[in-house]
Amino acid sequence: MPDRPSQGRELIEARGLMAHPEGGYYREVHHSSLSVSHPSREVTTPRPASTMIEFLLLAGEPSRWHRVRTEEIWIHLAGAPLTHERVDEGLREHQGTTLGPVQGGSRSHLLIPGGYWQAAHTSGEFTLSACIVAPGFEFEDFTLLRDEPELVVRFRERFPERSELL
Repeated sequence: MPDRPSQGRELIEARGLMAHPEGGYYREVHHSSLSVSHPSREVTTPRPASTMIEFLLLAGEPSRWHRVRTEEIWIHLAGAPLTHERVDEGLREHQGTTLGPVQGGSRSHLLIPGGYWQAAHTSGEFTLSACIVAPGFEFEDFTLLRDEPELVVRFRERFPERSELL
């Protein structure tokens, strides 16, 4: 009898998810028709007012340390609790939060300020979450920490126990 695909793998196909550069799988489900100016002076092109993706993490496939220029709201949708970690822009302070099913008494959502470094992993077979970004997400506003060699050195010195997600 052939092995049955995991529920997480079934979700990838059923929801039309594709691989994300940070790890995990995603699909954009909302792209605002309204345009706004980006708060950063470095960004001169308008952005959608907001975007939203569905984002799936599987066991052993974490979201690697990355940042987005603008704020994000993560919302737990299904599956195991999600451990979400963040570090401020200056690499001074680490915070961790578990998002999970409301029925279990867990926190269901989390705001990540723009510019914060963040990483996440599921505590079970899979976690499906939603991520809302405002102003809307564009890949040019996204940076993987591993692509910033000087910051990687500082990060490893400051948070050696968190470096496995680089």
